[in-house]
Amino acid sequence: MSDSNLPVTSRGKAAIPVVDLHAVGIGKQGSEEDLQSTASQIHEAFSTIGFVYLINHGIPEQQVRYLSQ
Repeated sequence: MSDSNLPVTSRGKAAIPVVDLHAVGIGKQGSEEDLQSTASQIHEAFSTIGFVYLINHGIPEQQVRYLSQ
């Protein structure tokens, strides 16, 4: 992805890509296609922006808050 194709916010700054892990999160048996697609999205995010926001990962909110302290 070239710099001109990066996701941007309404203010024109690069946005942190969001990757949905609903098909491959904890306890899921995603297909090979799901795994490859998710891995490609994560790789692209780290290669272009350096950060990624993961959603539907299966980690309980309480544990996420505890680890954020």
